[in-house]
Amino acid sequence: MRPRAWPTFRGFSAEILGVLQRLGDWELQSISREANKCAFLIARSVTEEQRLQSYVAHGEPEWLRRSFDEERARR
Repeated sequence: MRPRAWPTFRGFSAEILGVLQRLGDWELQSISREANKCAFLIARSVTEEQRLQSYVAHGEPEWLRRSFDEERARR
């Protein structure tokens, strides 16, 4: 989405590709934010709110539980 920023990510992408090559078969898919809303909300809470503790270890906050429930209801 921001081609001018790509050189910044070159080191990260090389490291990620190295790990993926050791895994064998893998696939990369692009999914819309709306289709993967819970993952987006988790990522945003980590980056914007500095929620660095694992939701798995501490349990999800109420707003995330509601989002999971809403997503389940749509399916």
